[in-house]
Amino acid sequence: MKRLWVLLGVGLWLSTQVLAATATTETTGGQITGGVDIRPSVAPYGEAQFFTENTIEAGYKFNDKFSMGYVQGFYTNLHNHSKDFFYLDVGFLKASVANLYVSDDESLSLSYSTRLYTPTRVSSREAGFITANRHYFTLSKKFSDAFTLSGSQVTVFYVYDRAGSGTSAHPLIENRFYLLGDVTLAKGLTLSLPLMFHQTRYRRYQAGAKNNDAWGLFLWTWPELLYSVTEKTAVGLSYYSDNLLEADGLAKGVAQITLQAKL
Repeated sequence: MKRLWVLLGVGLWLSTQVLAATATTETTGGQITGGVDIRPSVAPYGEAQFFTENTIEAGYKFNDKFSMGYVQGFYTNLHNHSKDFFYLDVGFLKASVANLYVSDDESLSLSYSTRLYTPTRVSSREAGFITANRHYFTLSKKFSDAFTLSGSQVTVFYVYDRAGSGTSAHPLIENRFYLLGDVTLAKGLTLSLPLMFHQTRYRRYQAGAKNNDAWGLFLWTWPELLYSVTEKTAVGLSYYSDNLLEADGLAKGVAQITLQAKL
């Protein structure tokens, strides 16, 4: 457990150093930010399930580089009436620094963001979840007005009050790599094509438990077609897969309608 707190401390220290480096940036005027993302969803694999996956966000943009906010996830259950209709997912505090580096021609840029998760989901809290801390370093290359390619290196530190719960060990640390292509198909119409790989180290829990003292690999995608109706509203379609390293990983996905609005 001591090692967990040391890792989390290192992550938080890194966050403060990067964010402090932007504190002297000239302010161009602050702005309150916020938005809501509603996603009616269906999981067609096996017995179909209907639900919505949603987030609501509030924050503050201090200047062109630095912003902070809080995002809270929540679900509505439209299928199984024996379960709660509404329940919270985990939430997270976030801070982002844009343009840590920008090339002379402004086609290449480096950004950083961090997230600190809150145990607002009951099932996670009951399993011993305290927090998780993510760090994103994202390098983006704009090849044209129609295509941008981004790669993100993501490190995640997990903190639980126990090594596992039920028949599964809890994660300790995770390394992720995201590759994202953004394609502008027409005015206001964009297609996002991500591929995301996770390498997770799990804690030593008990013999026979899932992922006990082991590494886990996860590869998935979440393509989305989004149309901006106005500057502040958008609608779209998306589909996220399960683990593509398994034979049925693509079929065991979730199809969604995306409804977005922001301040």
